[in-house]
Amino acid sequence: MTKEIYLAAGCFWGAEHYLKCVRGIVKTETGYANGNISHPTYREVYTDRTGYAETVHVVYDSDVLGLDRLIQVYFKAIDPTSLNKQGGDEGTRYRTGIYYTDPEDLPAIRKIYDRVAGELKAPLVVEVKPLKNFYRAEEEHQDYLDKNPQGYCHISPALMEFARNANEAAGDTDYSPLSDMTAARTYIQVLLPVKLRWIPTYAAPIALEPGRRVCVELGKHRYDGVVWRELERPDLPPERIQNIVAVQDELPAVTAEELRFWEFLAGYYLCTLGEVYKAAYPLLKLRSEQTAADILARLRERLAKKEAQLAGRHGERVLARLTAERDALAKEIAAYCHSERSEESRSFGKPQDDKKGSREDSKPLVLTAASRREEYIPALRETLTAGRQALVLTPEIAFCDRLEALLAPEFGAQLQVFHSGRTPVQRRAAAERLRRGAPTLILGTRSALFLPFRPLGLVVVDEEQDPAYKQADPAPRYHGRDAAIALAGIHGARVLLGAAVPSLETLLNVRLGKYALAGSCHPEPAEGSASFGESPAEVIDLAAERRKNGIVGTFSRKLIEAIRQTDGPVLLIRGWEKPEPLQEEIAALFPERDIRVSTLNALKREGAPDVALLAVLQADALVSRDDFRADERAAQLLGTLAQFAPRVVIQTAVPARFDGSRGPDELLEERRQFGFPPYTRLVEVRRQGSGEVLARHFLARDRELAARKAALLAALTPGTYPDVDPLD
Repeated sequence: MTKEIYLAAGCFWGAEHYLKCVRGIVKTETGYANGNISHPTYREVYTDRTGYAETVHVVYDSDVLGLDRLIQVYFKAIDPTSLNKQGGDEGTRYRTGIYYTDPEDLPAIRKIYDRVAGELKAPLVVEVKPLKNFYRAEEEHQDYLDKNPQGYCHISPALMEFARNANEAAGDTDYSPLSDMTAARTYIQVLLPVKLRWIPTYAAPIALEPGRRVCVELGKHRYDGVVWRELERPDLPPERIQNIVAVQDELPAVTAEELRFWEFLAGYYLCTLGEVYKAAYPLLKLRSEQTAADILARLRERLAKKEAQLAGRHGERVLARLTAERDALAKEIAAYCHSERSEESRSFGKPQDDKKGSREDSKPLVLTAASRREEYIPALRETLTAGRQALVLTPEIAFCDRLEALLAPEFGAQLQVFHSGRTPVQRRAAAERLRRGAPTLILGTRSALFLPFRPLGLVVVDEEQDPAYKQADPAPRYHGRDAAIALAGIHGARVLLGAAVPSLETLLNVRLGKYALAGSCHPEPAEGSASFGESPAEVIDLAAERRKNGIVGTFSRKLIEAIRQTDGPVLLIRGWEKPEPLQEEIAALFPERDIRVSTLNALKREGAPDVALLAVLQADALVSRDDFRADERAAQLLGTLAQFAPRVVIQTAVPARFDGSRGPDELLEERRQFGFPPYTRLVEVRRQGSGEVLARHFLARDRELAARKAALLAALTPGTYPDVDPLD
């Protein structure tokens, strides 16, 4: 006996092809159901102003295929919790619905509907209504995927295969409950923003690609999760696997490149993927995205009401007013919606020149000249012109502000600044611009590494030697420079590393041929720059001055004279916490002088505009005495200070550390002899809370490095954590 049912399941091209695969379905045709005009065309329905849903008219043999099994198969192909959206298709024409012509079919439909709602523990938005009207679609929309095998389809090949086997056994009327049909559920691993050494498994009613956002429950809490991967077979008995709460298509998906980057950070820095996810999408960012999604939902609700009003009969003036209001709402929604599948996104995402660069061009390029920041500009301009995106990373906000002044006149609106000093709205706008694929230059601190670049063409790490790039707490305790180089590798992007005094890690990589050194580094350094083997500062030996009775309180007589001879503001850098006694000395020694006191961290964070003299009162307090990096840090400290003032004076009890007498060759050879980084990798075991170092492990850089790090992680005792490549 043949019967009929009308099923709306998103785009009818894929829905029809899916349903045709099911044994027992005799005939299908695509069309438009339950709208408010006569004989609609595809173009009219596409406007979402007619009230019609793209629908498949299904004629089936009820002796072969029962209605309850057919409805089960239908629910497998849709997300029943998604309003007016299936896959990448969005609009009222893509709503889901079951439209019946025989009232006696309603109990069978409701039985499956209620069962699905109970399993998902979420309200369904699938319409169940009598068929009001149905108009056959144009011929080009019939059997579309048979005519166009490579055509668009929002239903996965795996689901097509499921449909072919969904009603395999002839005469099978003893249908198992949906919850017992392993084939009717998709099993996925979901990343949660919590520290878990395992990735939880959940069941979903539809296939979900990695990166899709879902709401799930763990324990008594709900979390916004990210699909990590789909499982061919669940790693738990199906009856023990929870269903997801909802698919969150209103939240932007995480890109494949982001997921690969997270995997690198978790593996290299010995933390969990959940900890990386939490760093990439902190609570404030999630709330910002959810706020945007809520605004969008309200706008769509208002638009739907306006469309319903327009469906009625109105006079010319009222119709014009409603149309204008509807168009204004649609425009506002467009400002929030940036489809990843739009033509604009695809064109932005394609570089104009796909030719591979030379082997030398693919290496990170190290720039040390005083003009290195000006050298960033041509590379950035070339990248944006090619339709790609670029990232300029700085260690502190103060460096961002200085670079913004340089880059803003060159790049205008293409420049987006991203750091904690910007508002959530500004940061979300920068992320959305990247998601659209628009050529964009991001200038930011290390948190900018977690932005959704697509495609990233150039990474610039300014002041690559700065220890502020290392994240201390919480996990992931990553190094911004090294993470940026890994991110560039994932995207196939070029890398520029800028530093007056590069790190020994970078210099070793140059010597090993992994990095290239820019030719502009070889001329004599210009004013304001420095390198190993020279000092841009005037070094005052405190021990020698004490022997000559040349110390007055905190100040040497040489520094006092330098300050008195300086025309312009003076900034003093202290190495201790309490500034009060120092202020009394300053008032006594330098009455009526413009002298400010700061710390090194504050200097790097806030800058020092218009300072004529920068003096460090106790440089040794800024460099660890017993750390193997002390001499390297001293040289880098001087290189940093030289950027903030034309004249730098430091007081130190160890002048040899700051006079530039030890070059990189000597320092690297010393590190090699003692087995210190960069010839080895350092992993410290620290106590939770205090950060106290309990053990230090210097690991050989060979093929067994990853295995040794994993063994250290497995051997950790409760209350401890690993810190890979620590800098303090």
